[in-house]
Amino acid sequence: MVGRVLDEVDAPELAALWDTMHTVAVGESIEESFRLLGPKRIKHVHTRDLHLTRKEDGEIVSEYCDDYGKGNFPLREIDQLLAEAGFAGTLSLERIFKPGDPDHDADGFLRAHGAGMRSVHQAG
Repeated sequence: MVGRVLDEVDAPELAALWDTMHTVAVGESIEESFRLLGPKRIKHVHTRDLHLTRKEDGEIVSEYCDDYGKGNFPLREIDQLLAEAGFAGTLSLERIFKPGDPDHDADGFLRAHGAGMRSVHQAG
């Protein structure tokens, strides 16, 4: 839907934020979302690593993977699509903590994810 809205508006100053988790959660392929959004219109990408499981009814259940790069979310495939399209926008890590969550240690979280993010997004 976002790609269609951007097509209709046809304003080059408008861009898309692609939250990759939503693509996977609704069962759309990353290639399809990427194509529909329009690679040149994507300026910001939210990523996170997840452990994904598919229930018998087809629903996809996701849980955060706090060891970035060790889950089964298609991080490398997304990175490859972006690289092949010459993506020069912003890639940001998104992790949502609930208020009062005892595991919310931003400094520790970022330190723990740094090496994983470098291995996935700066490899090669």
